[in-house]
Amino acid sequence: MKIKKIFFSLCLTIIVATSLSSQDKQNFSFYTDDLGFQKYTITPDKIIFEDEESKITKEYDRKDFQLNENGFYYLFGKVIIFQNNGDSFRPIDNLVFTDKNAENWFKSYIKNIEENNEYYNMYKFNTVYTASSELKEGTTIYSAKNLGTLFLPPDSKEGSRMWNPGHKPWVEGIAGYGENEFITISTSKEFNELNILNGFVSERLDLYKKNSRVKDIEIIDLDNDIKYSYTLVDEVRIQTIKMTQWTKNIKLIIKSVYKGDKWDDTCITSIIPDLRF
Repeated sequence: MKIKKIFFSLCLTIIVATSLSSQDKQNFSFYTDDLGFQKYTITPDKIIFEDEESKITKEYDRKDFQLNENGFYYLFGKVIIFQNNGDSFRPIDNLVFTDKNAENWFKSYIKNIEENNEYYNMYKFNTVYTASSELKEGTTIYSAKNLGTLFLPPDSKEGSRMWNPGHKPWVEGIAGYGENEFITISTSKEFNELNILNGFVSERLDLYKKNSRVKDIEIIDLDNDIKYSYTLVDEVRIQTIKMTQWTKNIKLIIKSVYKGDKWDDTCITSIIPDLRF
């Protein structure tokens, strides 16, 4: 049974989006289909849609792509999370199944992924995440392993990665904002890029600003003894960090944070190495 036979329902409260002037100067592009035919390019004054298969091109007003004060981007009034020159996706809060068989299949599919650690971009490359601390709330542990579980693998050769509806972020577990807490990542394949989704990103959009997010980060390439310093922007999109050398082992240290409106806890939703195949 293909996952495409399961109907995903997205129930989001649409918030009026307000443009932030610093973002108006940036250009973004992303694909919204599995095969990379449907592309949106965002310029300072317009949205350009291109369907490479049908050769259709359309233009829209830039105001239909907005960064809201909650940190999320909206395209035509709907939340969209994207990586520049990559894919786009949306957080899912309700799974509605067409029948009981579909529901049972999906549950077994998730169980198999969890038991065998077969999350997208992890299982083939033995990616291991550790952290200096992690938050525990009752039976819930916001562990470093969560940094690699944002996406489920394709359910078929023609499929694509899928948002993991049960995903949780990594959250540091010390008092205060977590400055100098660290994460280590080790893989069996080399990489020289990291794709980071900062903060607490889920179907509950309010949790992003209520919790703290990483601002300045130091990355140590443990194989080549090189240090990098980066500042992450405070918005919900996948940010790519490039390194000068290929490596298999790194350490990321939190140097400063964007303070949460409600909680001190600093969160990162996902860190996925862009591995060399």
